[in-house]
Amino acid sequence: MSVVNFGQACPVVFGSGALEALPEKARNLGMSKVLLVTEAELISLGISSRAKDVLESNGIKVVLFDKVTADPKDALINEGADFLASVPDIDGIIGCGGGSSMDSAKCIAMVNANGGVISDYYYTNFKKVERGLPVILIPTTSGTGSETSAWTVVTDSETGLKNNTSLFPADLALVDPALTYTLPAGQTSSTGLDTLAHGFSAITADPSDNPYIRLMGCEVIKLVFENLPAAVNEPSNRDAREKMSLAACYGGMILSDGLALQFDHSFGEVFGAKYHRPHGLCCAWGLPGAVAMTAKYDPEKTRLIAPYMGVCLSGNESEEETIKLMTDRIVQLMRDCRCQTLKEAGYTLDDCLSLAGNIMSSGQYGAFPKKNMSREEVEYYLKLTYEAYQ
Repeated sequence: MSVVNFGQACPVVFGSGALEALPEKARNLGMSKVLLVTEAELISLGISSRAKDVLESNGIKVVLFDKVTADPKDALINEGADFLASVPDIDGIIGCGGGSSMDSAKCIAMVNANGGVISDYYYTNFKKVERGLPVILIPTTSGTGSETSAWTVVTDSETGLKNNTSLFPADLALVDPALTYTLPAGQTSSTGLDTLAHGFSAITADPSDNPYIRLMGCEVIKLVFENLPAAVNEPSNRDAREKMSLAACYGGMILSDGLALQFDHSFGEVFGAKYHRPHGLCCAWGLPGAVAMTAKYDPEKTRLIAPYMGVCLSGNESEEETIKLMTDRIVQLMRDCRCQTLKEAGYTLDDCLSLAGNIMSSGQYGAFPKKNMSREEVEYYLKLTYEAYQ
């Protein structure tokens, strides 16, 4: 086994009702006046406002930055950093919302501490930047795992492409599944399938010889298959919601420990950048082909993940039979979770095939089960993932 890293995720406070611990945890990090980074809609819906209220009722001042939008652009991050610099005496940052809000909070903190603009830090190694103000992240979805991940995603205003910044995990993740109880079915489905993509990549991407990542990845897969349909179709099922929050939290942890993402995320990033659709949904659309390609090129890892998906493989199946069994199972999960198909969303096979070049130039390309795949093989993947789920 090669030398690997794990255990780099931030500390976590987890459980329904955990939000009540926020004031104490904030004070322990030296916070007395905080910037709350979130979306205006989450304030109006009374979700992020719960964090604001519990802080203010316990004597912690809150300055609101609620301009976050889906797939935050570099201009938004720079605006947030300028706003933070203009307000005196802020000693902490709290990001509350989905991945966009939490990523924005981390990026604003980094620009504030290191200067410049966010584009200066695309693909920067986190050891080269200062941590700056302490950061607490509070997720309101069960998807990106940004609360425990060291990574962020920022959309470049000029190119429209998504860029990664490699930072450091937050100082604390406060995960209260109660904040997800009112999440609509569509968002529950797409963010939950994004979580599944993290677990799937943990097992199938290269390198994948990290025992911690494999352990956590298998648990993420199991939790999603066992709980996501109930979370989508039974909104009041608190147990399913809590377990999906746990799966997302684990997914972020393995992202922080060096996980290389795979087909599903490469597809998700390039499709989302071109067509401006939600990240989780785009990653979900990439999953059927990703499962099929792993079955084709990496039978050992396929046998490892199959039981956690609820697939029984005897070992005597042909390549075609294995691909069908694995693909049928992921497609059934997507149907159970009422995930819209690419065709239903108005996209054609040609729309997908047009992404082949972008996928080959994406940061995930070298992590695929078969490295340096030809354009024909990438197009084969795109055809599989489009036609598998109709």
